[in-house]
Amino acid sequence: MLRSEVFADRLPVAGERIELDVEVAPHGHAFFEIAVVVAGHAVHVSPAGDTELRRGSAVVLRPGEWHGYTDCDGLVLHNTYVAADVFARELAWVAEDPELGRAFRQSLRQKPSAVTQFEESVLSDVDQWCTALTRDQQPANRLGHLTLLAGALAPEHKAPYRTNVAHPAVQQAMRLLEASIDEGWTLSRLAADVHMAPGYLVRLFGRTIGTSPMAYLHRLRAERAAGLLIETDLPVAEIGARVGWHDPSHASRRFRACFGLSPQRYRATFRP
Repeated sequence: MLRSEVFADRLPVAGERIELDVEVAPHGHAFFEIAVVVAGHAVHVSPAGDTELRRGSAVVLRPGEWHGYTDCDGLVLHNTYVAADVFARELAWVAEDPELGRAFRQSLRQKPSAVTQFEESVLSDVDQWCTALTRDQQPANRLGHLTLLAGALAPEHKAPYRTNVAHPAVQQAMRLLEASIDEGWTLSRLAADVHMAPGYLVRLFGRTIGTSPMAYLHRLRAERAAGLLIETDLPVAEIGARVGWHDPSHASRRFRACFGLSPQRYRATFRP
């Protein structure tokens, strides 16, 4: 799935309602996807394995994560699509909030595409918000519906790391890494840039994000690389260099660790 086929205007937030009785082959894309099942059932296929979906199931997929559906029986779902850069601009505060941000960072700590199960009372509201987001042509309104959806997802992502406020140094470190993933980052350099001891930054990162700063950087690089593999015809080696992986063998190992496929196989399988 290409960005140009999904996002129609300057705000890369979109939605659609889909009805399925046939399987959907595994596919990938360079943006977030939130799938919420409102009827029927199916098996969700992803690098994390096969998972049963039923009414109320919700799956959050980060950029680059591939997935598909089998054994679909009257499956009706809302798909909401969000470009990663929305969380660096219009909704930066969502990504930095410990609770709201966890809904979109969950696969950094857990297996990819972990499944949430909404209660019926919550699902009714989520159904309305997703329907409104799909139909609304006003960017500001779509952002509002997306924020409500994020709020509904957040409490469902229980985790052993909890904090009331994301530490400013962690927020700053995340922004630095996201803005310059191609630079030769080290833990010592990152810690110095945010005026913090390396060990303490690692502990804060783990408490807030659920992973280490360098692991977060590797994930960002893999996601950006996946997007370039899908959206462009650039050589694999050049894509690696653009995201900060200058050694092709190292790049391939890091990419495979995230998505279970080599960059070449990923492109051959998922580029339209």
